[in-house]
Amino acid sequence: MITNGSIENFAAIDIGSAGNAGFASGRLGLINSSVSLVDVGWVTVGSSVNTSGVLDLDSSHMRAERLDLNATGVVNMTVNGLTRASESLVGPGTYSAIDLGAMGEAGGSIRIDLGGLEFTTKATIDLITLDVGNDFSCSKFTKVEVLNLGSGMSYSTEYVAGDDTTGGIFRLVISGVSRCPADVNGDGEVSPADFNAWVLAFNNGC
Repeated sequence: MITNGSIENFAAIDIGSAGNAGFASGRLGLINSSVSLVDVGWVTVGSSVNTSGVLDLDSSHMRAERLDLNATGVVNMTVNGLTRASESLVGPGTYSAIDLGAMGEAGGSIRIDLGGLEFTTKATIDLITLDVGNDFSCSKFTKVEVLNLGSGMSYSTEYVAGDDTTGGIFRLVISGVSRCPADVNGDGEVSPADFNAWVLAFNNGC
């Protein structure tokens, strides 16, 4: 467990990796902390066999060249606010984030804990970013779970493609609960589109 710290000299992190951890399961937790791996540092979580690995990020940030999230691996990420955690900004009010050169294996689980936060407008949360020219085209997560989603809220996940000038993004989009009665369609704005939504609802007997 690393709490309220900043570490920049890791060459690699293996959490429950059968090839490098003596066939032992493992867990690493970061709270209000930043970890950056030097050079070509890789993070490996879990394995494809009988060991498990868990990486917990709570208001924390991790930077690495590559993440391999294997079949028995789990990455837990908290959303404690709408400010993205970075190497220079972690702690209360930030949401956990990972910046990578590239994504490797993606067969494990991503669990995103909203902690009961209430969103009154649409929120875009960039959880994992990749360096310029890289994307998730070959590494989409098969197991994504969102915990503690508030009543009336919904979510979707998006993969933003990378190109010659931008990198790929794994993104969580939350549709909040409107607290303005005139915002009928719940997009956080009062506009003519709300009247159309009201008419549609009226015609459908709502």
